[in-house]
Amino acid sequence: MNTKSERKSELTLPLIVGMAIGSFGTIFGPVGAITGFVLGAGLGIGLEKSSSAPEETKNAGGLDKSSKRTLCH
Repeated sequence: MNTKSERKSELTLPLIVGMAIGSFGTIFGPVGAITGFVLGAGLGIGLEKSSSAPEETKNAGGLDKSSKRTLCH
């Protein structure tokens, strides 16, 4: 479950990247600015998903030593 602050910060990177690329798109007029914003927001979402992907650990698929222990040991 996400908290309110986490939901607010989810769109921060896409908005920043979208505004940056959209501002460069103003060279081509309003259509270029809108297109640049949409492409930049998509790029920002992709960057955000790749940076928040969980890192794989060495024992990700297997059991670690503490979980192999039983009451008898």
